[in-house]
Amino acid sequence: MLKRIGNVQEVARDDRARISIGTKIREYVERIVLDVAERGDEALLEYTSKPPPFDNVKLKPKELKVTKEEIEAATCQISEENLNAMRYSIRNLREVSRAQLGKVPISIKVDSGISYMRVAKPMRRVGIVVPGGLAPYASSLLMAAVPALVAGVKEVVVCTPPKPNKEIHPTILAAAHELGLEEIYRCNLVAAVGAMAFGTESIQPVEKIVGPGNMYVSTAKQVVSSFGVAIDMPAGPSELAVIADETADSNIIAWDIMAQAEHSEESKVYLITTSERIAREVDMEIIAKVDRLCRHEIVRRSLEKNGFVLVVKDIIEAVKACNSISPEHVSIQARNAMKLQKYIESCGTVLIGKNSACAIADYASGSSHILPTGGYARIRGGISINDFIRLISVQKFGAKAVKARESARRLARLEGLEAHALSIDSRT
Repeated sequence: MLKRIGNVQEVARDDRARISIGTKIREYVERIVLDVAERGDEALLEYTSKPPPFDNVKLKPKELKVTKEEIEAATCQISEENLNAMRYSIRNLREVSRAQLGKVPISIKVDSGISYMRVAKPMRRVGIVVPGGLAPYASSLLMAAVPALVAGVKEVVVCTPPKPNKEIHPTILAAAHELGLEEIYRCNLVAAVGAMAFGTESIQPVEKIVGPGNMYVSTAKQVVSSFGVAIDMPAGPSELAVIADETADSNIIAWDIMAQAEHSEESKVYLITTSERIAREVDMEIIAKVDRLCRHEIVRRSLEKNGFVLVVKDIIEAVKACNSISPEHVSIQARNAMKLQKYIESCGTVLIGKNSACAIADYASGSSHILPTGGYARIRGGISINDFIRLISVQKFGAKAVKARESARRLARLEGLEAHALSIDSRT
């Protein structure tokens, strides 16, 4: 089922084709986003009502916002055991986010008479897109909202698509309830990005939009970013690369691969192994087990389209191949896994050893599962409190900053900026 490749470059899409496809999608999405910017709620409702690939749900303006009563009623539908699972995820996300926030402030004496501080100020209002199509991704709401709330964001807006009966999946509303979120809108997600970016009669604009989505939602985020609205990243279809040697467990690897493939038909998985035996056994395990899954058709199509196996001569070559892909998740199931992770240069997250199931990281480890895909791991990591704060430097110069004044004065005159130098002189 997994396709054999000779090197990772074989799975790289042709640059010209990618640019051509990307341009067409961007033009299509940009029309939607700008239409929402111009017509507001009217356009938002219209795109939500359109037939697939839109949502095919006709709403009245007053139905856009989810009511408190709906949120409370939905929460009552979720068992206490499932709510406790959410609470554990929230607890761990808070622990990690608080630790991240604690590392932000800096206060140092740079030199005689020079003091520097770095302080964090939260964004005021952010928006989260929460997919609800093939599966209700309540966990994605937790992964985006908890870091924002720990960072101190006061207003968190949630947009998620409605089901055919106009309802939002109760797990998403229950997750919102556990976090105390009340501003939730049901609408098409591409149009929602435009609504949160530019504002409508019902939705006030936000400073930043975060959250995963398909290629159209990711493109919409990129479009609004060109109009000055901050985004996290184009978090698209899930990706997993497994680095394995002959000591790995084929059964575990097969389940890890299928777990990521069941997200969508566009998910991408790579098995990079030094063992021909492991390559064969993993493929056999997948073929033997895939039909047990309720989403087996999605898994099959995903793996037939984007499931790859690469057999390499040694583990160092495996690491190099993985770095070339820069995937969302890297699972190292080999000897000396902790040592090997030091050589992983670009990915969203690294999972060490056979016990570190990617699915645990997806839900309960405290690390956000909203991670860079499509090569974006080369330039940034996953969502954290850093996505929701402004880093502001605070500086103070005293009378003893003699060297700083002289250096600044000379450099100002070197650049021909006389007023700069004179502003310094005026203080002496």
